[in-house]
Amino acid sequence: WDAGSGEALSFFAAHRYIGGRGLVQNFVVRDVEVFPSGDRALTWGRDKWAVVWNVSSGAAVCKLEQHAFAILVASVFPGGERVITGSFDRRAIIWNASSGDVLHLLEHAHWLTGVAVLHGGELVATACMTKTTSIWRVGTGEFVHMLAHPTSQLLEMGYVLAPIPRRDLLATVDWGMVVIWNASSGEMLRQLVDHPMQRAVAAPGGDVLVACGGGRVSVWNVSSGEKLLMFEQHVDGDRSERVERSCLVAVGLASALDPHGFGDGLAWRKLP
Repeated sequence: WDAGSGEALSFFAAHRYIGGRGLVQNFVVRDVEVFPSGDRALTWGRDKWAVVWNVSSGAAVCKLEQHAFAILVASVFPGGERVITGSFDRRAIIWNASSGDVLHLLEHAHWLTGVAVLHGGELVATACMTKTTSIWRVGTGEFVHMLAHPTSQLLEMGYVLAPIPRRDLLATVDWGMVVIWNASSGEMLRQLVDHPMQRAVAAPGGDVLVACGGGRVSVWNVSSGEKLLMFEQHVDGDRSERVERSCLVAVGLASALDPHGFGDGLAWRKLP
């Protein structure tokens, strides 16, 4: 889409329709990520495919078709030369983003809930429903070490990752706790225990981490672990997922643009 006019510029149509009971089960494309260069985009979903697209023409550059079950998570490398996907089939795959060739296949004990590219693309992290995160070397596909997330006091609803840019740090997020790690050494640096949290994102500068869940958003200082601010919002029934996603993006963007400007919660009040 053209952000100014709202005009549709390209239409991507290479994913397969998957039937099922109920409208939600019929959604094939799970998510999309734009490459750093802005000229390509990655989509992935229930049809077991990930597709790299030319943004201008809408043509498929390559299809990534080695997974046996739905692809749940994916990420683009900073240089745009590789992507990583994670699936229900208990495998993460590192791909060549131009040719679609498989570079490394990373086996796991359970299905994947998160992937993250770290340290400028030298390492990747993969998370499972066992609440463990594996660190791998990209060049060789070699396993480095495992990070075991502490058990939360609250109901476990998932386990996701949030890479922290410009630092060798990684945040792991379960239902009630965010843990910040040194990804290379495996050292646990701090635990942030708060309201139920389902997602997190770090500001581009790496100084601020924003976590959301249950209609609340907390803003943390990465270095000190200090909570800078918390916003609360009524969750409107079936719209809760969309509310949380929009809050996360909006407040994360605000923190990146002005890390000292949270005072009056203006960005929160402007959410639709």
